Amino acid sequence: MITTTRLILRKPKPEDAAAFFKVYSHREAMRYWSTPPHSDIEETVKVIENSIRGWETKDYYDFSIQLAQGQSVIGKAALHNIHKSSRRAEVGYLLSPDYWGQGYMKEAMTALIEHAFGALEMRRLEADIDPDNAASRALLERLSFRKEGELRERWEIGGKITDSHLYGLLARDWQGP
Repeated sequence: MITTTRLILRKPKPEDAAAFFKVYSHREAMRYWSTPPHSDIEETVKVIENSIRGWETKDYYDFSIQLAQGQSVIGKAALHNIHKSSRRAEVGYLLSPDYWGQGYMKEAMTALIEHAFGALEMRRLEADIDPDNAASRALLERLSFRKEGELRERWEIGGKITDSHLYGLLARDWQGP
């Protein structure tokens, strides 16, 4: 568990399904995600089950983002595609639109980055974003990630083909919060 001023980042629980379904089924929240919005809560339940399994195997860490006051789950911040011998991982994040523009994701990701470079001793973090996702790009740049490349026609989601922009952050470049 990781705590910040306003947030708790913790292992997901089965009872998070309803809160996550609100996010995973929201068309705008999922607009730039690599899968279409969920249409059934069972899809979300499976995601949570896989997330819990990832924690158990230490293959990836999906942190539920919970408000410290009120206990509401508002999104997730993740470390996945972990390559232990190279000490690198990919970051991912998703936030309920009800909480956009309030600094919650920057706060959560700052804590996640500190954890990755500190306790997990990662050397490098990576992010793969849709080039049209201006909010995600701005977040990564505020967190000191650098654009490192473009993969053309990387994703096909709902019949739409999109490119990816790749961002990276090295532990030695991280200046902290």
